[in-house]
Amino acid sequence: AASPPTAPPTMLVVGVWDREGQGLTAPTKVFYSTSESVPGGPDPLEKACGVQGLTEDEYRKSMLSPLAGDLRVLVANNDWVAMRTEDLFGDWAEESLLQAERGMRLLGLPRPDWLDAAYYEAKVAAFAELGAF
Repeated sequence: AASPPTAPPTMLVVGVWDREGQGLTAPTKVFYSTSESVPGGPDPLEKACGVQGLTEDEYRKSMLSPLAGDLRVLVANNDWVAMRTEDLFGDWAEESLLQAERGMRLLGLPRPDWLDAAYYEAKVAAFAELGAF
């Protein structure tokens, strides 16, 4: 079992993105499809991102912990999510909250009492195994 963090975070970084297309443009989800029924055929994640062999697991880990396992920087924002169009149910804050919960798990924090245990195991623990980053 992981031990809790020794100290609270000391910094919060907030970015402001320019949606006008100048400089750093706003991040956005990566939508992809594995369905043969999509016009033009499947559009897998590796094709949508232009990265040969990219898997959803690798994408998720790279976005959550972008400094290759250095857990001092964790990203929690729904704009850094890859999602199959077949699973899309809307643009909700759930993805940001999931990434935040996964990051807190990686830091050794336990499931909050208010968060359903079955949901936590399926959506948080299954995607943020301790020691896997």
